[in-house]
Amino acid sequence: MYLIILKSGKADVLLGNETEPASVLFPGEYIGDYQLLFDTIHHVSVRSQEFVEALVLSFNQFKNIIDLN
Repeated sequence: MYLIILKSGKADVLLGNETEPASVLFPGEYIGDYQLLFDTIHHVSVRSQEFVEALVLSFNQFKNIIDLN
């Protein structure tokens, strides 16, 4: 599980085995927050449309941050 924050570029959000995007991420948008907060798994993929820069936070990194507070 990951929190992905798009820093630049555009990326498609794909649900399950779908090939058509359910939505598009733009800079400043994110995905994966629900999975990290509620420790659930959803079958979602992110596919870049162009060169992207993204910040990626794993579940363990997220948990370590929360445990510090």
